[in-house]
Amino acid sequence: MQKPMVTDKLQLFFHQDFDGICSAAVFVACAKKRGLLDCRQVVLSPVDYGLKQAWAASELPRASAIVDFLYHLRADWWFDYHPTTFVRKEWETSFKPDSRHVWDTRYKSCPRLVLDSMASGDIHQDLSTQFRDHLYWSDVIDAAEYASPKQVVESEEPALQINLSLATDRTSDYLNFLVGCLKERSLSEVANTQEVASRFFRAMQWQKQAIAYMEKVGEVRNGVAFFDLTEKSEFFYRYGPYYLWPDARFAVAVYRNGRNWKVTVSSSPWLRFRGPDLSLLCESYGGEGHPQVGGILAPNRRRAIGIGQEIVRVLRGETAYTEHLPFRQRPIEDERIG
Repeated sequence: MQKPMVTDKLQLFFHQDFDGICSAAVFVACAKKRGLLDCRQVVLSPVDYGLKQAWAASELPRASAIVDFLYHLRADWWFDYHPTTFVRKEWETSFKPDSRHVWDTRYKSCPRLVLDSMASGDIHQDLSTQFRDHLYWSDVIDAAEYASPKQVVESEEPALQINLSLATDRTSDYLNFLVGCLKERSLSEVANTQEVASRFFRAMQWQKQAIAYMEKVGEVRNGVAFFDLTEKSEFFYRYGPYYLWPDARFAVAVYRNGRNWKVTVSSSPWLRFRGPDLSLLCESYGGEGHPQVGGILAPNRRRAIGIGQEIVRVLRGETAYTEHLPFRQRPIEDERIG
């Protein structure tokens, strides 16, 4: 049996999306139920991939945990499933998994990985029941296994309402509020809180405007949609292209994300086809992601647009997928079919 970590304070880093906040909630619940952590305070620290370049050199606190985010050599606990999680090659080659450091790319999202790694027997069964909806919807949202673009846009399910609310607020205060709620309450209870409901209402209004703007500026050819949203970056919406053009296989968007210029590349979850592993395509430009979706940060607007246009030409078959870009076939059976 593992000895509990005894510390005054544990800092818990988690990715600032639905998958990340659920992972943080499950981690805290598992650590408490298993008696793995004896501390007076858990400090929640949402993080995003803008930290990637400085992550390896960053000094983690004396006691720290990371879920659904990049590996760090100094983390006491670390759980992730992303194929591009190692920022240093030597960290990947020297990585030795144990009960507190787990990397498994077979998972669709991180909360289930955290639960399977930290709990077993009756405790696992109890927490699986408590977090059943958290686990199910984390898989759906992070793997984009929605029934249709309409389901995403209408967002009638509580999990989708919580997820969409993040479009209007990803501040630490709101994300930490959600983690605190999700470790104790059901998704429907959390979605019905005034904090979530008000943000969801604003997000629905934004979503309507975003779809209208993307329809105006979008360029679709050979099954690939391209959006230069650098003039109105606030209207980037990942599922807008597939709601507007259900036959589009890929979508590439360029926009500003905080201080960063970003390129997002995605493939339709509802069409059956083979294509490149987008995480590897994005990684060749210094980005990261999943086989179906990835992102790249660029130093300026001009470079971001240039990267976006290069990727569009590759996906449209106008430029060869050159040898220095690793190519992987995506299995057909892993695709959602609309």
